[in-house]
Amino acid sequence: MAQGTCTIEGCNKPAVYVTRGLCRPHNNMARRAMQVCSIEGCDSSVLGRGWCAKHYKRWKRHGDPLAELSRQPNEGPCSVDGCDADSKARGWCLKHYQRWKKYGDSSIKLTLHGEVEGCLVDGCEAVHQANGYCDKHYRRLKKYGDPLKLMQPQGSDEERLLAKREIRDGHWLFTGSLNDKGYGRLWSNVKKDKEYVHILAYELWVGPIPEGKEIDHLCRVRNCFYPEHLEAVTPRENVMRGEGPAAINARKTECDNGHPFTEENTRRWTGKKGTEHRTCKVCHRERARLYRQRGTYDPETRMYRQPGRGE
Repeated sequence: MAQGTCTIEGCNKPAVYVTRGLCRPHNNMARRAMQVCSIEGCDSSVLGRGWCAKHYKRWKRHGDPLAELSRQPNEGPCSVDGCDADSKARGWCLKHYQRWKKYGDSSIKLTLHGEVEGCLVDGCEAVHQANGYCDKHYRRLKKYGDPLKLMQPQGSDEERLLAKREIRDGHWLFTGSLNDKGYGRLWSNVKKDKEYVHILAYELWVGPIPEGKEIDHLCRVRNCFYPEHLEAVTPRENVMRGEGPAAINARKTECDNGHPFTEENTRRWTGKKGTEHRTCKVCHRERARLYRQRGTYDPETRMYRQPGRGE
C-alpha cells in the first residue's frame, strides 16, 4: 500500500514506489532518464522506443531514426523581387518567409495594418477575410482544401427544378429554400450562379425573356413556377399589378377628401425621373387659397407676412 506523497517538489500525488518516494509519472521519467539512447554514439536519455528526443522525432517524421537532415546554408539576398534583405529560410528573408508560412504566398501585399489587400485568387476583387482569401474562397479552402474548387450540382437545371416541385391547387410550388420575400432561388449550371426559379422556369419552358421586361406571377404566388402562371411584362406593369403603395394609389378613383379623379378634376404631370403623377384640382385650389391667406414666410421675424401689409 502506498504511503506518503511524491518527494518531487510541487507534486502532491501519492508515492506508488515507496522505496524511491516517487509517484508513477515521476518514476517513469526517472527510469527513462537512467536509460541511454540505443543509437550508437548517442548518450542522450531515452524519450520513447529506446531513442532520445532527436532520434525519436526523426523516426516519427521520416520513418528512420538515422535519417540525415541536410541543411544548405542560406546565402545571398531574398529571392523576392525588390527585397535586398538577407535570406533566412527557403531563399526568403524573415518577412517574406513568415508571409509564405501564414498565407502560402511570399509575394502578397499587406496594408499598413498588416492585413492582406484583397483576395489571393486571380481576378477576385472581394475584401480579404482570412488566410489571404475572401469569404467565398476561404470557405472553399476550409471545406474542400482548395479555394478554387467549385462543387457543381449534378443534373440539368430542368431535372433539379422538377425535383423540388410540389403540385398543389394548380400551382407548381418550389419546395427548396426561399428568400425573405418568399421567392425561390436555385443554382443554375448554365448561368453559373443562383437564379430565381420563376425566371429559370420561364426560360426553360417558354423562351428567352424579351429585353426591358421582367417576369410577373399571374397567380400572385411568389414561389410558384408554373409556366402558364408566368408572363413577361414591363417593370411599370409589374408594379401596377402588385400591392405596393404605387399600385394602391394608382387604383384609387377618388382623392383622400372624396373628390373623384375625373378628367376635369385631375391634374397630371411628369416628375424629374420620368414618373407620372396626378393630383386633385379641387384640393390643389384649396391648398393654394390657404397659402395666399397665410402669406409669405419672413425668416428674420420667423413669422408669416400677410400680403398687402407692407414690410
